Amino acid sequence: MDRFYVYCHVKKTDGKCFYIGKGTGDRAESKKGRNKYWHKIVNKHGFDSIILVNNISEEKAFDLEADFCNQIG
Repeated sequence: MDRFYVYCHVKKTDGKCFYIGKGTGDRAESKKGRNKYWHKIVNKHGFDSIILVNNISEEKAFDLEADFCNQIG
């Protein structure tokens, strides 16, 4: 079933992407299970979530997540 998506977190202060992830359900909005780097940015700048690609397989989500991460560095 194609229930996965790839998302981006952007800083509220300047709209720059600082995180790419894959998930299902409400993962894109969740603050749980994030690392210290992520929390440091969010505490300073806040964040918004943008769904980049929706309704895809987990395999496709892994591939796209890696591709997007390579693009942003």
